[in-house]
Amino acid sequence: MEMLPAMPVYPPALARAPSHFVNCLQLMWGTLLSLILLCLATFEGRRLNRLAPWHGPRTNTDGAHADVLRQMAQTMSLAVCGLHLRGQPLNGQLTSLGATFCRECWSAPCYRLFALTDAARGTAKPGMVRVAAGGVRVFLEVWSVPVEQFGRFMLQVPAPLGIGMVQLEDGGATHGFICEGIVAEGGPGVEDISHLGSWLEYVRLKKGAS
Repeated sequence: MEMLPAMPVYPPALARAPSHFVNCLQLMWGTLLSLILLCLATFEGRRLNRLAPWHGPRTNTDGAHADVLRQMAQTMSLAVCGLHLRGQPLNGQLTSLGATFCRECWSAPCYRLFALTDAARGTAKPGMVRVAAGGVRVFLEVWSVPVEQFGRFMLQVPAPLGIGMVQLEDGGATHGFICEGIVAEGGPGVEDISHLGSWLEYVRLKKGAS
């Protein structure tokens, strides 16, 4: 059997030399990288300071944007078509909760409008039902309602009415009053007033007839 050549044996100090060399390289590289990052940060800070005057005052604008976003998060849009319109008997249910009027608009032409009369009470209210065919556009008002008050408002909405998504003429959609589809089948106390396109027009005609 051939004898293997003897492996050289180094003194302990020489044996540790490669490890010390690697550690020194790592330390130098880390120091160099830190200096590069520090220089970049200093340059960026000076650049932004030079550009700041060109942007004008930022604090007020940022604050205004924050206020708008905060208000949007705290309110919701609600479309109404009847007794909650301005000047109508139940409009106070909105204003008493801090709701504010936003705008007038029209629904998409995919609804039928009905007058639901309670013979015992002698009162009437509208019901807007979405249909697949034969729909018309209906006059609406959009109100901004505080989110924390919406549950309280919902407690005042009687069947067959409810709150759902209402399609608008401009292609958008918003929460609003809708009515159970069974109303479209007709029955006692149900009158189709779709041809009028507005609850206010129905009220005006009723007053003129009395």
